Amino acid sequence: MKLNAYIIKDYISFPIITSFLNSNPIDCNLERVTVYCQDKTRQSSDLTLIKLDELISLRNSEQDGAYICFGYDKSIEFNKNMDIIFVTSELNPLEIMEKLQDTFNLFSNWEKNLLESLANNAPLRELGESALPFINNPIAIYTPGLRNIFFCERKKARNLMLYSEEDTNKYLSPEEIDELKFNPEFISTIDATEPTLFSAEMWGYRILFYNIRICDIYVARIVVSETERPFKVSDSPLLKFLSSILEVSMVKQDFPMNDHPKGFETIINQILDKQSVDDSKLQKILQYKNWNITDCYFCIAIEVSRYDQVIHTVSTIGSILEANIPGSVALEQKDYILAIVNLNAATKTRDELLSVLVYILRDGLLKAGISEEFHNFKNLNEYYLQACDAIRIGSIYDETIWCYRYEQYALKRLILRAAAESKIEALCPKGLLRLMDYDKKHRREYTKTLKIYLQNNLSVAKTIRHLYVQRATFLYQLKRILEISKLDLDDPKVKLHLLIVFEIMEERKLILNAKEHPFKI
Repeated sequence: MKLNAYIIKDYISFPIITSFLNSNPIDCNLERVTVYCQDKTRQSSDLTLIKLDELISLRNSEQDGAYICFGYDKSIEFNKNMDIIFVTSELNPLEIMEKLQDTFNLFSNWEKNLLESLANNAPLRELGESALPFINNPIAIYTPGLRNIFFCERKKARNLMLYSEEDTNKYLSPEEIDELKFNPEFISTIDATEPTLFSAEMWGYRILFYNIRICDIYVARIVVSETERPFKVSDSPLLKFLSSILEVSMVKQDFPMNDHPKGFETIINQILDKQSVDDSKLQKILQYKNWNITDCYFCIAIEVSRYDQVIHTVSTIGSILEANIPGSVALEQKDYILAIVNLNAATKTRDELLSVLVYILRDGLLKAGISEEFHNFKNLNEYYLQACDAIRIGSIYDETIWCYRYEQYALKRLILRAAAESKIEALCPKGLLRLMDYDKKHRREYTKTLKIYLQNNLSVAKTIRHLYVQRATFLYQLKRILEISKLDLDDPKVKLHLLIVFEIMEERKLILNAKEHPFKI
């Protein structure tokens, strides 16, 4: 294991006068102890023992490196590219070299033990515990969703422990998560690529953390809490080294970031992409929850903001759903969290579960679309789209509510999709086009009159009250409408066609003038 001057300074067993350290505390390149020789080329991996007069002679040579200097003169300035630990000239160089070698051996043995544990697929907690003699503060790992994977700390009285056994696999409290979501300091830590300090403002003690990334994807955060001894500069490079071992272990053990069985997300995504899935393979995957393909299901689509994606709280939301909605499994999709709910497993009705969901949505300032129930898991794609469309449409027409049920927007969905996919002229019966053209040329409103007449189920009395016109006037207008359009209003299919077209016209007018269309126009 390579060390640096900061680690050497903190772990040597002999007294020092002072130190002059300028290198990056994270960089470690020291591998051996050597004695200065003027004619010998010095390597960057050398920790060199040197006398004060010899070191002084190097000041103007732009020589860098790490040194243990015998003797000290505070009046002398040295190059800022040197790391120097000053000791008294009375110390025995051979004893100093031996003690330095002991320090190198100490960390070399730690590295050896870690690699052996790694080869034996030791639990992550065991790897963390091996660092306690060096870091001397509680250590824990959290997922991006703020779930505790493991913790370890020095044994002491229970009331003095920072963690308890119940904390393993437990999320931070909803209050803590909400506070972190809007904490600028926390948000800035998401992109950190080196060990970083988090202030004591929130918890009353500082935290040293390192973000573990696999293939450039942030998968976990190792945190050290400053509750037993003050942090040392050397804690940062040691934490980074430990993190590199933990990263390899997580890859090697294919460590899951959720409780879903291996391959679950893959087969779900295949169904969502309308790929064929083997029934036996699907049933095997579902069996881990004691689900069956033909159970009764419904889908929840929760819209997640770009903000939640950036600060990695999406998985937390999914886990909250799974913890509070019995019979549910939550997965991250592109812009939504998809929760699949098995009503057979939940032993509750859809309405009962949605009454719980509303509180989760309200507390998290979230909105959700809800599909109708279905009895074939292979049809998941269609009902996921129902849930997504419900939230798209509901967010436009009912902005103030949290939960959008598909059945309340099913007709609106048909109308909006038709409005998005076709031109009005292509949808209108020829008779209606003739009537609209007549209105345009003669500045009439026969089309509006026809619409209101149809909406009132061909009731003359209701229509004249709505239009506020005399009966004779309306009957004349109706006669002209029928003459111009030649539409058979006694035919139920013609009436339905006209009503649908009028709804599409109304939606296009509203969307284009005032609102965002949930589907492309």
